[in-house]
Order: sequence, then C-alpha cells, then structure tokens
Amino acid sequence: MYDRSRNIAIAARVALARGWIQGHQAHDANGNFCDPSDDRAVSFCIIGAIERGRSELVEGYWPCTQILERLRKKVCTSPVAWNDEPGRTKEEVLATFDAVIADFEASDADLVALPVPA
Repeated sequence: MYDRSRNIAIAARVALARGWIQGHQAHDANGNFCDPSDDRAVSFCIIGAIERGRSELVEGYWPCTQILERLRKKVCTSPVAWNDEPGRTKEEVLATFDAVIADFEASDADLVALPVPA
C-alpha cells in the first residue's frame, strides 16, 4: 500500500546523503539554484529531495503527501521550517528519513499480517 511512498522516501534519502542544503530546493555543483529534477542538481533540501525522488520514479504527488505527513509527525512542525532551522544537521535529516522509511515498512508489514476474512 505504501510501496510508492517508501520508494520515493528511499530515493529522497539517497539524494540527501549525496548532498543536503538549507534555504533552496536544489543546487548544482557550483552552488547555483536549480530545479530538483534537473540532472545538474547535486544537493537538496527535504522538499527538493522528495521532488527528486518523485521525478526519478515517475510517480504522482499522492505518495509525496504521505511522506510529508509522516515527516510532520516526526518533527512536529513544517518539514521545510525544520530543514531550514539554524543548527540543523545532515545527520538529523537522514535519521528522520530513516524513521519515516521504517514507518512505511512497518505499515506495510501490518497490512500483510491482517487476517483474510473467510
């Protein structure tokens, strides 16, 4: 059920691990702002990374909404504001994505474990 959301979250986490930024959705190798889906993009904020994952996997926006909801619950505020908060670290962002991905995996496991009505 959450496969698409989980896959986008995993792709976003990979993008963030390569390069994380604050204040813009994406930057190229020279530090210039660019669209997250642009092949030149090498660093991303949370939203830019989700958009990058969505564009790489050619998915609609509904799975992204699921990711943002899970992020909101984890950080108790706007994911954008949380990402851009002074002192925020890449490690914190990656750990939060790890927790969101684990939530999707647990949700799918719960669905699989439900008994099938006779």
